[in-house]
Amino acid sequence: MNFKNKPALHERLAAEYALGTLRGGARARFRRWLREDAALARAVAEWEARLAPMAQAIAPVRPPARVWRAIEASLGASPSAAKDKGFFWRALGLVAAGAAAAFVFMTLLPFAPVGTASYVAVLSDPKTQKPVLSSRRAARAPSCG
Repeated sequence: MNFKNKPALHERLAAEYALGTLRGGARARFRRWLREDAALARAVAEWEARLAPMAQAIAPVRPPARVWRAIEASLGASPSAAKDKGFFWRALGLVAAGAAAAFVFMTLLPFAPVGTASYVAVLSDPKTQKPVLSSRRAARAPSCG
């Protein structure tokens, strides 16, 4: 549909977008048009400026818990599931960081100068402070020759 030659439709779509009633594919298509058409972007900005005083005049209302449960159900997620997913990714990141540190440590170990010092490296979980990965290098006797 060519809406650019129809100013009334242009204005109606800008108003619906600013109100939030333009949905789905129509909203996505309109967003693309907004990036391409400065006049359309100005029309949306004008509608948002007209509607802003009305939004500021209304006191915020906290929705009932059943509304949030319905939103979570429609998204297929619950707060506990979100926490479980977060735990998995944090744990995976911690393991990956530990593996990377161990790899670097073990790769650089052969190039370390020979001396009498001993080294211990410990990676720990920042929340529990429990060790996750440790590595030890015992002192080597200096070589003669």
